[in-house]
Amino acid sequence: MTIDSCQKSCNLTTNPYFGVARGTECFCGKKIHHMKNDLHYCHRRCPGNPTQICGGKDLMIVYEQPAALVKTSIVKLEGCFFVAEQPDNRYIRSSSESMTIDRCYEDCIDLVYRERPTYFGVENRTRCICQFTVMSTNNVYLKYCDNKCPGDPKQICGGPRLAVVYEHPK
Repeated sequence: MTIDSCQKSCNLTTNPYFGVARGTECFCGKKIHHMKNDLHYCHRRCPGNPTQICGGKDLMIVYEQPAALVKTSIVKLEGCFFVAEQPDNRYIRSSSESMTIDRCYEDCIDLVYRERPTYFGVENRTRCICQFTVMSTNNVYLKYCDNKCPGDPKQICGGPRLAVVYEHPK
C-alpha cells in the first residue's frame, strides 16, 4: 500500500475523495463523514513506501482527487511523473496550443505509425509525450500535475517538467 496506489484504485470510481488507514487499507468516498483529528496521531508507515504515512490506528488520512481526471475506459491513469530535460529516443513529442488528453492519445498513435506506445501523457499543458516505459521512481503526487488542458479545461495536462501519464489499453 502507498498513497499513490490507493489514489490509482480510486481513480476507477467517480468518488472525489480517497483515504489511507491503518497502514494497509484504502478507501474511496463521496463525502467525509467524521471529524478531523490532528495529523500527529497518524503515524503508520505505508508498507509500499515507508517514507509515506498511511493513517493511524483507526484513523484515516483523506485526500481530495483532482477534479479533472480523464474518466474513460480506454486508458488507465498511471500518475504524475517528472520529465527529463533532454529526453532520450524513447520519447516522441507533439505540441499544440489546444492540447487535450484525447488529442495526445491520437497523436501518439499517429506518430508511431499505428504502433501504440505503452504510455502517453501531457507535460506543461501543451506537450504530448509518447513513450514505451515509465520510470516509477520519477512518480510524484498527482496534485502537482494540475495545469488545465487548453483544449479542455476539465482535463489536467501536467505541469512544468511534469507529465500526467496514462497507459494505453492492452
